[in-house]
Amino acid sequence: MHRRGVSLIMEALLLASIALAAIAALYAFASAYLSTPVYSASITSYSLVKFSGKIFLVVSVENTGSAPLRLMCLLYGDSGECYTATPSPLKLAPGVRGSFHLVCNGGDFTVGRTYRLAIFDSDVGFYLEVRVLCLGQEAPSSS
Repeated sequence: MHRRGVSLIMEALLLASIALAAIAALYAFASAYLSTPVYSASITSYSLVKFSGKIFLVVSVENTGSAPLRLMCLLYGDSGECYTATPSPLKLAPGVRGSFHLVCNGGDFTVGRTYRLAIFDSDVGFYLEVRVLCLGQEAPSSS
C-alpha cells in the first residue's frame, strides 16, 4: 500500500505561510518597541553664584529622548525651602536645548555649600537630581 503524503507544493506553501506569520509577529514586536517614547534629558551645565546678597542660578538642559518634555527646575536652600526657576515649565522637543534662570534673595544659601537641584517632568515621571556648589562671596558683616 502506498501512503499519500502532502505534496511538495502544499508543503512549501505551508512552510512559507509559517515563515510569513513569524516575520509579521517579529515586525509588530520590533516596531512597537522602537516607537515607545523615551523620556530622557541631561543637564549640560549649571552655575550657582551668590553675590551682593542675591543668588543667581543658570541651568542648561537638553532633551536627549524621543518624546517632548515639560521640565521644571527646583533649587533647595539651607532651610529646605524650594525655589522654582523660570521658565516653568520649560517645554523641550527631542534634541532641543533650553535653560532655566533664577534670581532670588540669597539669605537661604551659603557660599561653599552644595545644594540639591532637581529637574523633572511630573507628567511622565522623569526625574533628575544633581548637587550644585554655591560660588561667590558672602556679604560683608556689619560690625
